[in-house]
Amino acid sequence: MPLPTILLLALLAVPLGAADVTITTTDGLGLHAVADVPAEASHGVVLVHGEGRSAADWRFLAQRLSSAGMAVLALDLRGHGTSARAGRALPGDDWTPAVADVQAGLHHLRRKGIQKLALVGADVGANLALAAAVDAPDVQAVVLLSPGLVLHGVPADTAVKAYGARPLLVAVSSEDTYAARSALLLESEALGETHLQIYTGAGRGAAMLTREAGLAGLIQTWVLGTQGGPLSRTRRSPVNTRGQAEEPLETTGPPAP
Repeated sequence: MPLPTILLLALLAVPLGAADVTITTTDGLGLHAVADVPAEASHGVVLVHGEGRSAADWRFLAQRLSSAGMAVLALDLRGHGTSARAGRALPGDDWTPAVADVQAGLHHLRRKGIQKLALVGADVGANLALAAAVDAPDVQAVVLLSPGLVLHGVPADTAVKAYGARPLLVAVSSEDTYAARSALLLESEALGETHLQIYTGAGRGAAMLTREAGLAGLIQTWVLGTQGGPLSRTRRSPVNTRGQAEEPLETTGPPAP
């Protein structure tokens, strides 16, 4: 007998091998997350969504990374997704408490024996990921999708310096002007191996994964530490996936939100 449509959709929404888990923050919140931790995994990644989004944004990237043998945890930040039931919705002007949410995700993977960790964040989740990495020396790489110099009170400009010489991948789309201009400035402040990927017409945050076929693979190489030798750290004109040069972004003066 065919599966009911609702049940079939529910099964498709969760990656094979993944399970719903509850992670507890240092300030006492029990947050929802979707985790897939293979017994043989040595690398792990925490995926951090953006404002108004949820762990579901990462479904296909999570499947790809888990298929590559990584432990993957996609969390619902406080006030978002299933974690909204835990209360304490974030005010619009100060999301710094949510750094503890990302730290709780890292702690969950550590408890599972994962020693090589990475973080991927989108929109304000990118800023949260970078902030969490500052105090987590076992985080070996961070990927920022559409970060801002400051988003909801969470700074990336100071955090990128405190992050030190660890690898950093930044991806933005040129029409998302605040993120693109912020990314250029973050690249100039980064201390370690850094790559800035600028697309055209790719949207914002995790939405870029559905519009740029090569982005998921690029993320995978960085979180696995297989990106190869040092890449150019010079500022470059925005390019799309076809390698066509666009007009250079104006970087003089502070970017406007």
